[in-house]
Amino acid sequence: MDKVFINDLMDNFSKSNIYKLKIIYDNFQIELEKETSNKNYDLDENTSLNENTLALEDNQPISEVIHKNEKIRKDIEIVKSPVVGTFYSSTSPGLKPFVELGNSVLKGQTLCVVEAMKVMNEIKSPCDGIIEEIYVDDGDILEFDLPIFAIHK
Repeated sequence: MDKVFINDLMDNFSKSNIYKLKIIYDNFQIELEKETSNKNYDLDENTSLNENTLALEDNQPISEVIHKNEKIRKDIEIVKSPVVGTFYSSTSPGLKPFVELGNSVLKGQTLCVVEAMKVMNEIKSPCDGIIEEIYVDDGDILEFDLPIFAIHK
């Protein structure tokens, strides 16, 4: 488990209406719980799955489940990495980043650069909005389809 994944999990959990979440996967375990006025609510084996329940199938990566469930809020657009590569927030070290938290962005505006096999890929904004979350740090290695930004539309 990496820091980005765990932060993403906690952020999505806090935005959801799920009261309690427990994930046990190989030798990794995490349990999240929120305060609620209905203390009798709990998930057990008799609870039916719905759009607010994360279900983990045998040998399915947890990140895959989270990424499928990350659009909990419809006013958020998640920008994901289209390639495996290295994340750069600016064109050169020491220069101002393309975008920072709270910046307004326009559709088509460059958000970052992902270097893959010595090719610099500009990642552009899919919509107008405000940068609500940046999930990665400069120099991080990105997997394909890993969330990079959350844009509030």
